[in-house]
Amino acid sequence: MAVQRVAGSPAGKVNAAERGMSIAALAALVTAYALGPMATQILTPAVPFVHRDMAISMAAAQTLISLAFATIAVMTVVYGPLSDRFGRRPLILAGPRSSASAAW
Repeated sequence: MAVQRVAGSPAGKVNAAERGMSIAALAALVTAYALGPMATQILTPAVPFVHRDMAISMAAAQTLISLAFATIAVMTVVYGPLSDRFGRRPLILAGPRSSASAAW
């Protein structure tokens, strides 16, 4: 979506619509990039409960954290070239779409 400048406004000034779009875009990007670290912060305290409730060894439960970090590392390497080719927006929108499709 292209942002149009208000007629008569100086090139250096940003109108309210542009500012609102910038804040919304920034909020969406911060949220998207915060999900990976937030997921690991949620997973770490859950390890003892996974160990107890799933009746698996503590080493197996701790493997969840390693797998979470490995997934983030691999997807970072995959996401970079894909976002260069297709842009960030289609890739960020693909996540909720694929989750919704899998849940259907």
